[in-house]
Amino acid sequence: MTKPLNVLKCVGPKLVPFFKTVAIYFVLYGSSESTSILFCIAKCLPVISLVFFVLLHGMSLNEYYRYSRLILTGLFFSVLGDVFLVWKKSYMNFECGLLMFAVAQVNYARAFGFWPFNPYAGGVFVGLGLLVYSYLSPGLHGMMEILAPMYLGLICIMGWRAVARVQFFDDLWTWTKLCGCAGAICFMISDLLIAVDKFVVDVPFSHQLIMVSYYAAQLLISLSVVDSQVEDIIRLQTKHDNPDVIDNAKRHVKSLSHHLNKENVKYQLEHLSTTVDNVKENLSHRVDYVKENLSHRVDSVKENLSHRVDSVKENLSHGVDCVKENLSHRVDYVKENLSQGVDTVKDRIGHLSDQITVSNVKGQLGQLGGHISNHFAGQKRD
Repeated sequence: MTKPLNVLKCVGPKLVPFFKTVAIYFVLYGSSESTSILFCIAKCLPVISLVFFVLLHGMSLNEYYRYSRLILTGLFFSVLGDVFLVWKKSYMNFECGLLMFAVAQVNYARAFGFWPFNPYAGGVFVGLGLLVYSYLSPGLHGMMEILAPMYLGLICIMGWRAVARVQFFDDLWTWTKLCGCAGAICFMISDLLIAVDKFVVDVPFSHQLIMVSYYAAQLLISLSVVDSQVEDIIRLQTKHDNPDVIDNAKRHVKSLSHHLNKENVKYQLEHLSTTVDNVKENLSHRVDYVKENLSHRVDSVKENLSHRVDSVKENLSHGVDCVKENLSHRVDYVKENLSQGVDTVKDRIGHLSDQITVSNVKGQLGQLGGHISNHFAGQKRD
């Protein structure tokens, strides 16, 4: 069974044109339809891109590509149906478009095959078809009374066969079969919206809902061709149990496996190249990030050093000013103290000078002379 991740890796690049054309369509005509040639081209381009997608997965006239051929034919008639429905208000264009899509449903149903039969799923789709027809029948008139139930029967058969081939309960389902089943259901939803909007009641956002479900249906049905060759080989082995067919099938499986291996190697190389480019880009971003961080840090360090130098200068200047101010205060204090001391000495000298008079000096000198005379007289007696 093809894994969904492998399917995505292998088919993803091939679906780029489809997604681009769908985006272009909704950008140009996402709000309403038109009847211009440009609208017709924009509407058909997504399905045409799916035609090329199917062709890229191989195409041949042998029995191994029966499924791909039928899906391709269904896509081709779907494009024709889209062209007619662009001018659906013109005479018989809607009916012609319905016939083109009926042929597409026949090809899709044939591609899905009638084995396993699964009558229970068939009964469910018969009931759904009758229920939808009873709902639409009051609005059907003229040729649509014949074409509508015919188309309803064909699309129900297509949906039945898409669901029946999945085989959930037997563990025989594959992701590509599941895509075909989901595509058939989306196709039924899209056509049901068209019918209700045209014959019963206006559906809000009908244009957007119809086109989204329609493109999703065609995409999913186209994806179911990815491993369809293997399914055809198994079918042929079951149908023709003879050595020639088996040998041819084995050779074809071998060539398919070789092709898939080359595709895988090519994808791995592309993935490796992309990884290397991503690593280079990440390294470049990291180097730039480191450089930027280093530059910021260097600038931050410079700024911090500058602030610190300015702070030191400011502190030194402030300290010098404080020292000068203290010295000035102390000098003034010393001067003031010296001035006060000098004044005190002057006062004392003045006071002493007031006390010392000439008479006092004479008396003192007389007393001093008497003491000296007495001293010398005492020495003579001795």
